[in-house]
Amino acid sequence: MRRRQVASLSILMVFLCGVDALAQEGGQAGAFLRRSYGPRALAMGSAYTALAWDASATYWNPAGLPLGTESQLFISHSFLSFDRRQTFGAILSQFSEQFAIGIGILNFGVDDIEGRDASGEETETFSSNEFSGMLSLSGRVGVVSFGITGKLLYHSILSESALGYGGDVGILLRVSPVTIGVVAQDILARLQWDTESKHAEDVPMTLRFGGALHFEAFPVTLSLEGMKVANEETVVVRAGGELRPVRFFGIRGGYTGNEPTFGVFLRLPSVGRFDYAATRDELSSTLSHHLALSIDF
Repeated sequence: MRRRQVASLSILMVFLCGVDALAQEGGQAGAFLRRSYGPRALAMGSAYTALAWDASATYWNPAGLPLGTESQLFISHSFLSFDRRQTFGAILSQFSEQFAIGIGILNFGVDDIEGRDASGEETETFSSNEFSGMLSLSGRVGVVSFGITGKLLYHSILSESALGYGGDVGILLRVSPVTIGVVAQDILARLQWDTESKHAEDVPMTLRFGGALHFEAFPVTLSLEGMKVANEETVVVRAGGELRPVRFFGIRGGYTGNEPTFGVFLRLPSVGRFDYAATRDELSSTLSHHLALSIDF
C-alpha cells in the first residue's frame, strides 16, 4: 500500500502544482496558496497586490477591503486541463469608510486521477482537494489601510487528510494617482496530517509587493509587482495593464514573468461586473479560461 501511495503522490505533484510551480517552489507545501485567483488579477499578469479593492482582496491583500464597493459577492472559476479545478468565492462588507470585513474560500483540486503502484500498474482512481477558508479584517486611517487574514487549511488525498492554519498581513498606501501595496502571506502556516506519524508540513511564507499607476487623463491603469517565496532565491516580477475605452467595457493584458496574459471585462448595470481571462495552461499547450461575476449590493 505504501509503495502504491508513493507512486501516486509523485505523479500527483505535477498535477497539483504545475510544471512551472514545481520548478519555482521545489514542491513546497501549500502550492495552491501561491496560485493566482480571479480573472482580473490573472489577466493583468497577477500584478494585483496594489489593485485588490474588491472582495478578492481577502486573498490578494486584505488592506484593500475598505477602498472599493461597500458590499460585494465575488465568484470565480477556472477551467483547467486534466480534470483540475480552481474556484474562489468571497464576500465583502464595509461597516464604515474606515472598517471592512471579508470572508472567502479557495478550492483547488484534481478529479479522476489514475493511481499506479511502484511497477506502474494501474490501481484505483482518486481525487485530491485543497481548501482555504479566510476571514479578513481591515481598517483605514487617512491614505493608509491595514488588513489581516486568518486562514483555515484542509487537504485530502487518497485516505489521508490534513488540517492547518496560517495568516496574512497587508498594507496599502493610496495617494492619487499612485497605489502601493505590500502583503505577507501564509505567516506561520502549517499543515498537520492525520497519519500515524502525525507528519507536519510548514507552508513557506510569500511576500508580494507592488505598485499601480492610475492615469487621470486617460482610462488606463498600469501595475508592477514582485513576488518572493521563502526558501527561494528568485524574485518573480510581474506586470499588467487595463484599458477602459468606454465606461462599461475594458481590455487587460499582462506578463507573469513567464507568459503573456489577456482578458476583458463588462460592467453590468445595476448588477456588477463580468470578468474573463485567458492564460497558458501549465500542463498543456492549450489556454486556460477564467470567469468571474461580481455582484454589488
